[in-house]
Amino acid sequence: MTYLLKKDGITTEVVHVADVRRLKQAGYEEVKEPDIGDLTVAELKDLAKKQGLEGYSTLNKADLIELLKGGK
Repeated sequence: MTYLLKKDGITTEVVHVADVRRLKQAGYEEVKEPDIGDLTVAELKDLAKKQGLEGYSTLNKADLIELLKGGK
């Protein structure tokens, strides 16, 4: 599981629970990842691009979500 922690506008991705505890003690707050269904089409396309996926530019929201979840 990956945890997202944020402090002073900087988000850090953490894998180990011990690191999460240490960062929380240093003032970081845990950030919940947004539900993929709450993202806009533009945000979904940006996410697909960042993941190196192909063929996303003409997809609608439902198809983008399926692609990002590994369905296509």
